[in-house]
Amino acid sequence: MMKSIFIILVLFCCTSMHGQDLAFTEVPNVKLKQESHQHLSIFPNPTTDFFGVKHDKDIRKVVVYNWIGKKIQSFNHSKGNMYNVENLDAGIYIVRLFDEHDKLQKVLRLHRN
Repeated sequence: MMKSIFIILVLFCCTSMHGQDLAFTEVPNVKLKQESHQHLSIFPNPTTDFFGVKHDKDIRKVVVYNWIGKKIQSFNHSKGNMYNVENLDAGIYIVRLFDEHDKLQKVLRLHRN
């Protein structure tokens, strides 16, 4: 009951403030795994030539994207691998880390000097 009142109040306030009707979709509670994924990181960062992944026990694929989302490089990962990015222009890149089921585990920024 309280949840319904809150949603109606939010709808009323948002509609009144902006003069537009809004639609809300209820999202079920999702329990996130609190594993070592929060400790995943890349090093050195910034880099000029190579980078690696720390706390990478479950990682199987490393994919590098440019800032607009175009895939630049993809690597099969095993513990201790280092990845060559010396051919990339200086700038910021997105690194996505995937597990053995091709499930995204973490998204990080890589600074290439």
